[in-house]
Amino acid sequence: MMTITAYPFRFFPSCVFLLGTLFIMSVEYWRIFPGLYLLPTYGDLWYFFCFNLLRQFYSFQEEKLFRTQHAAGCAVEKVMTRVHSILDTMMPKQVVKEIAENPDVPLPSHKYRMATIGVL
Repeated sequence: MMTITAYPFRFFPSCVFLLGTLFIMSVEYWRIFPGLYLLPTYGDLWYFFCFNLLRQFYSFQEEKLFRTQHAAGCAVEKVMTRVHSILDTMMPKQVVKEIAENPDVPLPSHKYRMATIGVL
């Protein structure tokens, strides 16, 4: 896998690199500017093109990955807010307050020797 340490360009802005590559290839192929040798051989020319084409592929894959990660993060956040709202409505206010005040402490529990359970 290719390791890129620079800022990852998005797919469409990185198309500029491919257009620049095609421009350099056309200048080199047609010898528009005589005496200007940018890339020594045609093998180097095609290597340069394939490298930039591969860069396009990686930027497309990376942008797709970033978009799916963002969508998954939004979905998780939405589920968490729903769960919190459900728990806040179902649990007594004092229990919610006690849990919110002591987040690192284990959940509070109380032992009763006798209890009456009412059925509605």
